[in-house]
Amino acid sequence: MFLLPYLLKIKKVLFIVSLFCSFSVMTGCWDQRELNTLALVTASSFDLDENNNVIASVQIFTPHGTSSSGTSEGSSGTGAGADLVLSGKGSSISEAVNNIETRVPRYLFRGQNSAIVFGHHFAEKRLKEGLDYAARFYEIKERTLIYVAKDQGVDLLQYRPNIERNSADVMEYLIEKNANLGMTLKDATLMRLGPNKPVILPVIEVKKLRVKGYAERRIINLGSAIFSNDHLVGTLNRHDTYGQRLVLNEFKQTVFPLHLKGHSGQVSLNIQNVKTATHSTIKNGRWIITVNVSGEGIVFENTTNLSLLKVKTEHKIEKEINKRLRSIIIHSIKQTQHMNSDVMNLHDVFYREHSDEYNKVRHNWEDIYPRIDVKVNGHIKVYDPGMIE
Repeated sequence: MFLLPYLLKIKKVLFIVSLFCSFSVMTGCWDQRELNTLALVTASSFDLDENNNVIASVQIFTPHGTSSSGTSEGSSGTGAGADLVLSGKGSSISEAVNNIETRVPRYLFRGQNSAIVFGHHFAEKRLKEGLDYAARFYEIKERTLIYVAKDQGVDLLQYRPNIERNSADVMEYLIEKNANLGMTLKDATLMRLGPNKPVILPVIEVKKLRVKGYAERRIINLGSAIFSNDHLVGTLNRHDTYGQRLVLNEFKQTVFPLHLKGHSGQVSLNIQNVKTATHSTIKNGRWIITVNVSGEGIVFENTTNLSLLKVKTEHKIEKEINKRLRSIIIHSIKQTQHMNSDVMNLHDVFYREHSDEYNKVRHNWEDIYPRIDVKVNGHIKVYDPGMIE
């Protein structure tokens, strides 16, 4: 019984200690910001002026359709409809962005930033700086899409689409429609780990198109920009970009118009479910890559006089599409060999299958890559020729 008072005292002390511990963790959301204090950034762009100063621009979502414009000591803004574009200038990206932040009453929140556009001049000279800033900024997500503009990146932010909320949404959907190349911040960062830091990024522009006398502006894909050691070394057109995606087994789908020899008209074939297997061989000092492509083709249109229900016609179509894909892949690889930028990731194929030989030359890969021989085998089959004759 004489221990009971001491036990009660110990219990009381423990209760007080636990109470203070609970107070220490019940601090609430002291470091959080309310939604009405945030300016939601949906897209960003980086350009260079004539003096090589950085011009950073942000597209801000304004739910009430606020429209404003103005300039103020190195920053400017133009807005219409449901978004607002603000720009700031500085010697570095951080300084240019800070120039915007100091003139905006709200906090720039970039957790919703879905796309970053590098102006052509900026990408040509300061790609590393742009990727480094985006990767270090904790609010910018790894899945943020990276684009290169044909001219100025801010032009893409100022584009006003007819259907979508803003140009950020258009750029987000663009890779799902017809580009076949969608590079995220994570993708670009990982690619730079390869020999000579190869990077491939989609090139887009706002282009005025005329349809039946009606002029409209659209964001279109022009192909891809190729980088080596953080320098722009060339571009690939859309078909050569298809070749790069085929080699990496990341090709989605597209329609190829085929002209069959000896017949007028054409057959439009949609290529789907494409699978690519890439293997390497080193023989007598020759480094060889073999690409095997398989998939299915669905006929979308036939303007020839051939019956697609005949096996002979199917074989003609399969022969033509496989020939076409072989040509695209070989030409695409040779283009990148000429630029000496291994965006095909062929170094990884040799590393997996011939690690000892690759490790001997990995530091001189720029001497090996242009001399790699390429072989392509196509196995595309016509899956659905259609039922109308």
